[in-house]
Amino acid sequence: MPDMFERVLARLLSDAGFRRAFLADPFAVGAQEGLSAEETAALAIMPVQDLETAAWSFACKRNGRQSRCRLPWWRNLFGDWRS
Repeated sequence: MPDMFERVLARLLSDAGFRRAFLADPFAVGAQEGLSAEETAALAIMPVQDLETAAWSFACKRNGRQSRCRLPWWRNLFGDWRS
């Protein structure tokens, strides 16, 4: 079911609460959303920083504030210390 996989991926990128729940227990959330174990594993191996960066980027594009959403130069060098 590629549609289910894409729907869950889109929700991971757009819903911070869902993303936190998925990161806490990916297989429980994946099963609840109707994903197979293989599909859930494919999402679960994504690096958290990459997922957060993609979510942040999509949020900036949705809000139309691309210029305000640029990362500070030091964050490009050192990454996000919060994760």
